[in-house]
Amino acid sequence: FRHDITQLSRKDGVVLSKIIHRQFNMTAYDIINSYRGPWRAFFWQSLSRLYSGDLKAVFNPKTNREDMLIDDIIFRYIEK
Repeated sequence: FRHDITQLSRKDGVVLSKIIHRQFNMTAYDIINSYRGPWRAFFWQSLSRLYSGDLKAVFNPKTNREDMLIDDIIFRYIEK
């Protein structure tokens, strides 16, 4: 699993972060904070921000067009 995650592009990471929020109603930052602690969460959020990412990204298809498209793709291909 680690190999797959490290091979993601920046955009893939942004989409993964939003899908995590959609599925678990928790941001990737919240999950890291819960399991690894606040310092690790802060470190990974800081690193993410260096590459224009955001582990605190939320999924909201009602206000964000990209999220609406992600939701549509998930619904069509996964949640039939």
